[in-house]
Amino acid sequence: MKILLKPLMVLILAITSLNASDEEQYQKAMQAYRAKDYVGSLKGLLALAKKGNARAQFNIGAMYDNGKGVRQDYHEAVKWYKLAANQGHLDAQLMLGIMRYEGLGVAKDKCKSCEWFAKSAKQGNKDAQKNYAILCKSNHCVNSQ
Repeated sequence: MKILLKPLMVLILAITSLNASDEEQYQKAMQAYRAKDYVGSLKGLLALAKKGNARAQFNIGAMYDNGKGVRQDYHEAVKWYKLAANQGHLDAQLMLGIMRYEGLGVAKDKCKSCEWFAKSAKQGNKDAQKNYAILCKSNHCVNSQ
């Protein structure tokens, strides 16, 4: 039994240090963003996003959405928001709802917008809850409830 526990402990330590390393890399990327070093920020975020980090994917989406360090590109923003949203990132879900509602980077679709608002709202996002309630009052969310 001791033999099996040792490799397991090594694996747990490796995973923990990997997560700490990813967190450090994320914090450095966000620090670069706050310092308006968008190129440095994007580089760090892309490395994390390729590993499936939803926060990094969301922030890349926001950079494309707002044209920070990259040419504003709503299609690209939607792509990154969707990657994060599909992992349950509530702010990415909110942003996809907005993008769908406004028709930015995707076809305007109030029903799909409601679906994304509902997912985010169920996780406690207050803005998504408000948007969902407004759309429900105008009968756009019949299939999302």
